[in-house]
Amino acid sequence: MSQALQPCSLFFGNQDLLVQEAAEKCINEVLEGREREWSYERYDLNDMLSEQGDTASQLLQDYPEQKRWCAQALRSLAGIRAEQGDTATALKHYDRVATEFGNQEFEVLQAWKAAADLLWDAEKKTEAKEYYQKIVTRFDRKEIPPVYKIILNISKKRLQ
Repeated sequence: MSQALQPCSLFFGNQDLLVQEAAEKCINEVLEGREREWSYERYDLNDMLSEQGDTASQLLQDYPEQKRWCAQALRSLAGIRAEQGDTATALKHYDRVATEFGNQEFEVLQAWKAAADLLWDAEKKTEAKEYYQKIVTRFDRKEIPPVYKIILNISKKRLQ
């Protein structure tokens, strides 16, 4: 893996936006000082996403005892598959975060939010609401961090 791609191994937060931003950053680093060649090398985005997916998959295999990293890698892999247009596989990976790493609450919350948003944006509102409901059911409690509350409130609004 090239030096420019190494910082792109895990994506956090809003998957679609962060995958796109990370890919753009990698492209800019690779092409720095070679702007004229930009159009010739732009097609490598899918190759870069595939490579990042391979990196995330390898992390899952090599460090299964690192639950937090594995949950993050799996969520990142889901975001990559979503960006590549493979919604079904992305949803399977998001679901795996909850089933295999259920004690990693923030990762579960982010995975369900990403899955719900992916479906919502695809105009699959009924399926999206199932994920928003999971968020409300699991995280609607008094003592949660402020970022959880933001996601919880968004989920509640989408359920109305």
